[in-house]
Amino acid sequence: MLHTFDHLPIECTELAHTQNGDTIVLTANAIDAIKASNPDQNLTRNLFKQFNLCVLYRDIEAKGVEISEIFSGITVLDDDEFSICQEDNNCIRSWN
Repeated sequence: MLHTFDHLPIECTELAHTQNGDTIVLTANAIDAIKASNPDQNLTRNLFKQFNLCVLYRDIEAKGVEISEIFSGITVLDDDEFSICQEDNNCIRSWN
């Protein structure tokens, strides 16, 4: 399943709807949590280690974040890749 989150921290009720191997795309304010300079980087990594964690290139660009500023293990998707991801997942949950 594909999930999009525009905020962190994620509530327990939101995580209850996820399964190991799901894809999570972080957008908007959630992008700040994936910066390598985030003091809670290890907590964020541990939270998401069972998921495919992604971010949209257009979102990090809009926030003025360089790819080199996000920690490793995150897939940066362009619009075409995100469209394919949406097509490959039969269910999408957006959490705003």
